[in-house]
Amino acid sequence: MDQVTFADFTKLVARRHWTPESLAKRFRGIIENPSEFFHRVFESKKAVAIIPYRSVIAFYSQELSSHQVLVSKHRLCACGCGQLVFDRKKWAGSACKKRAQRKGELKAA
Repeated sequence: MDQVTFADFTKLVARRHWTPESLAKRFRGIIENPSEFFHRVFESKKAVAIIPYRSVIAFYSQELSSHQVLVSKHRLCACGCGQLVFDRKKWAGSACKKRAQRKGELKAA
């Protein structure tokens, strides 16, 4: 993977529920000013910018491949949000169930 945009990185990180602070802690000493960099990544107005650090791109590639392996082993939420569901559940949470109900996919109880 040669180029990763800020938007691509933000999508994956949002699925993992990581914050700029947690990523800054992980990359402290590896990249220059990690806190400032990851706060810029999370800003939506710079979504098409390319990440310049090889270590961050390698991290993204590794996390993306592990996420795809994880998703292929588990089922996804029926509402289409992309969250994983476990056991016999169909939705990731009550908001997802309500979303499906509003779309008309679920009959009102």
